Amino acid sequence: MDGFLNLLQGKNSDAKLASEIQMAVDRAKEHKEWRTEYMTLALKLAEERAEGKAEGKTEGQNLLVEAVKLLREGKTEDDLKKAGIDERTVQLALLIRA
Repeated sequence: MDGFLNLLQGKNSDAKLASEIQMAVDRAKEHKEWRTEYMTLALKLAEERAEGKAEGKTEGQNLLVEAVKLLREGKTEDDLKKAGIDERTVQLALLIRA
């Protein structure tokens, strides 16, 4: 078990199981088809992460616009918080409204 844990920590191990696992990992790294699939997956994940960040930014901007609108309509800071608008957005909206 110690050999396996050492392997997971990136340390060398003389344990038979750890050696077998390391050999399997090395073979997998050299398998061109698997490497291509991994790189394709990694690229897709990076694209999806970028899309998620862009969507989150847009949602945050829309929420800020809504918060400023509500403040200009006479809603209070507490009203915004009760409506589920986070503290940071409320504070930014208060600065923008002023």
